[in-house]
Amino acid sequence: MGSLSRKAAAVFLASALAVLVGVAGPATAAPPVPSTVMTCSKLAAATNPPASFPVPVSQRYAPATETRHFPGIPSADVIRMAGGIVCEWSDGRILDGPGGVASVGIRVEYLPYAESGYWRWAAWGGITAPESLDCFIGYCQLMSAAGGDFLYIGIEGASSDAVASDLAAAIRVALQLGLKTPYVRPTYATELDRTCDQIVRPVVWRAAVASPVGLRTFSIPQGWSVVNSAMLATRAPACVYSDATGARAAGLMWTLPGGRWSFLTLAPLFTSPGPLTAISVPGMAPGDTAYTRCDTLHTHCILDALIATHWVQIDLADAGSGGGLIRTDRLAAMTPLLSEIVLQTYSP
Repeated sequence: MGSLSRKAAAVFLASALAVLVGVAGPATAAPPVPSTVMTCSKLAAATNPPASFPVPVSQRYAPATETRHFPGIPSADVIRMAGGIVCEWSDGRILDGPGGVASVGIRVEYLPYAESGYWRWAAWGGITAPESLDCFIGYCQLMSAAGGDFLYIGIEGASSDAVASDLAAAIRVALQLGLKTPYVRPTYATELDRTCDQIVRPVVWRAAVASPVGLRTFSIPQGWSVVNSAMLATRAPACVYSDATGARAAGLMWTLPGGRWSFLTLAPLFTSPGPLTAISVPGMAPGDTAYTRCDTLHTHCILDALIATHWVQIDLADAGSGGGLIRTDRLAAMTPLLSEIVLQTYSP
């Protein structure tokens, strides 16, 4: 997730998606209202990002770019859920920093009133200034706490570093000029538990995957970024279930409280590692839905559980990256894991 992971999807009407993929969901499943009046279209009008690149780039729906390269919950929607905005202008390839796929474009992640996250990030590198701009091998990154917010701008393949610097500064100024309101976390009739250990207990995960050793959770993504701040604000834990040393993984879990709207938007793009297939267990409430996605041999499976308006995703990675801790059929493991999510969500 965050600057460490890029995923997500194109915009479709939720009602149309329900027909396309058979997803049942409340009519109220809608994207959150940002804490700023600025939008990606307004930023484009104010700063003209395409003019800063030597090849054509166009405005993209950032979650869509993420989803086409990573099958999980898009970091862009986690940031949006916290009242932020994520904007992208690119050639359509994933923007992944220096040494990546030589893509061209810019990604903007902006979270109002989250400057504390910037200072956590700065502490990692011994940075003491409220803004940092670095360029390396055709990639420029601006991190800023200006205006009391947390802003990340990553620019790849601009006409020059000087042009990239000017574009980043123009976007920062435009965002600061936009009116903003403090983020107020939504409350839900049924809340999602606050920690991975409460959503799926490690002992249950171990039994589901037949791990030969006990498991514990490690929070991801490591480091600090705009998405880390958003996860903290929205209480959206994400973890790797691993052995005690953290050296071998037995799968990942991502969450997006209140994130049914995100799944409904992105569902048509979820074709990896296989098609969406409905799954259910006792205890699911009316409107709850869940889906698995597996490759043919079940060497990689993903569970998307939409329980009480929340989106909980479990990724049991391909057989080559399981570290020997997943010793059961990955599709079969999804049933007890989904049962645990339902049990813990609805338990007092």
